[in-house]
Amino acid sequence: MAFAAKVDYVGLARTGLELRSNGQNGSNSVLEIPGADGSILGDEITGHIKNPTCGYAITGQTTTSNIALGKVHGSGTNPYALTRLHISTGAG
Repeated sequence: MAFAAKVDYVGLARTGLELRSNGQNGSNSVLEIPGADGSILGDEITGHIKNPTCGYAITGQTTTSNIALGKVHGSGTNPYALTRLHISTGAG
């Protein structure tokens, strides 16, 4: 992948809808094993949740009627679901 290349994580870029920005967000849960003296004897990172974002610009005629929020897409180790669609308007 090229430096600063944009990634269309959800596959919505198409004619009339141009990918403008993206981000890779995520979180982990950390389990700690405390010792009797209060020290940490061990820890484990678990529950990694990915939360990528994509920003698009409407550049021509397009439709969003085929975008289903909450529907699980993909399979295997990287399934995803769209949970939000935010549309804003402005000049420029």
